[in-house]
Amino acid sequence: MPTNPTPSSAPSMMRGGQMFVDESTSGDYLLMCAVVAVKDVNRARTAMQARGRCVRRLAQDAIAMDIARVVLDPIDSVVDRDRSWLIQGAREAGRPAPPFAYHHQKRHEEPLLWIADAVGWAWARGGKLRAAVDSVVTVVDL
Repeated sequence: MPTNPTPSSAPSMMRGGQMFVDESTSGDYLLMCAVVAVKDVNRARTAMQARGRCVRRLAQDAIAMDIARVVLDPIDSVVDRDRSWLIQGAREAGRPAPPFAYHHQKRHEEPLLWIADAVGWAWARGGKLRAAVDSVVTVVDL
């Protein structure tokens, strides 16, 4: 796997990147955010291509970390593609299929999705909020 940049180098890497945010205000306020830093934004022509690269890399990282279960916040139009990308990511990591369970669950079905929501929100806000989560964020250039 490529070496990940240090968090202190992240702001300059974020220029030209893409951010994907999903939120819910029913019950507790929730915000899920994925930030895709891309050296050449032309490689990320569509959000779908960027999501595919992220999900494939997520599968590779989950395998490397020996993760037992992956929960994704569903976007109805891409649930099937997410499954396909997870399988592709596993194959890219040398496995025929993901060795972990994976599910799509809505935030009200899996409240722990708020963790990624909160960290992504703080990172996107920048300044002191970004600094507060800097130690738990790893920027991966795809």
